[in-house]
Amino acid sequence: MRLKSISFYLYAAVAIIGVRNIFCGHTHFNAGGFYKSMQQIISAPIGGVFKENACSGFRIVHVEKEKITHEFVPLEANPQIVA
Repeated sequence: MRLKSISFYLYAAVAIIGVRNIFCGHTHFNAGGFYKSMQQIISAPIGGVFKENACSGFRIVHVEKEKITHEFVPLEANPQIVA
């Protein structure tokens, strides 16, 4: 079975049970996409990025009862307060 086929079945399975967001990393750049109503969020690393115009940073994720929001913060932004 090809890797793409395995990914399709995994996405289909977690979508059925109501997963709405999947957060992952280690692509060395920010990316993402949708499968049906489920969003995949891929975050760039704190360290080296391998894509032109990519920047290092971190993602702030707010988890509430009815929704999840997220924001990528580049290290260059140097936030004084993370709430």
